[in-house]
Amino acid sequence: MLIYTLNRMIQLIPVLLIVSVIVFSFVHFLPGDVIDVLAGEEDVEDPEVRAALEKEFGLDKPIYVQYLAWLGRVLRADFGISLVTRRPIAIELFERIPATVYLALVGIGFSMIIAIPLGTIASVKRNSLIDYIAQTTSLFGISIPEFWFAIMCILIFSLYLLKCCS
Repeated sequence: MLIYTLNRMIQLIPVLLIVSVIVFSFVHFLPGDVIDVLAGEEDVEDPEVRAALEKEFGLDKPIYVQYLAWLGRVLRADFGISLVTRRPIAIELFERIPATVYLALVGIGFSMIIAIPLGTIASVKRNSLIDYIAQTTSLFGISIPEFWFAIMCILIFSLYLLKCCS
């Protein structure tokens, strides 16, 4: 089992590299860049100022050089500075870890509250209506895209239930 786990972790490295190249490329092929964001904030339209900002952020270099520089910084856990808050991104990420862990634990808790009794009842009453309902419910729960379900929960709990209760 240990060898299997190590092999899977080794296989993860090229997958992460390929995904990072694809995401980095998508971000760079989208219209606009950091300079446009800063130009919108500071009304920077002077070509000399734009060139200075491109040099400061390394946008004057070829895309593969930008990627390698970014990858080197990420491997050293230097994620850069947020353009919005002007704080290190690593600090921004670490500040949000407690809320993420809390949300994950609550989600796992709700899943266990539903899944354990449903699975127990389904195993005791095999090939009955309850078993088929449990199987259908679990298949439905696994098949729903999380982002869609999250949007539906936001709509239900924040919009519809607020209107009913107020």
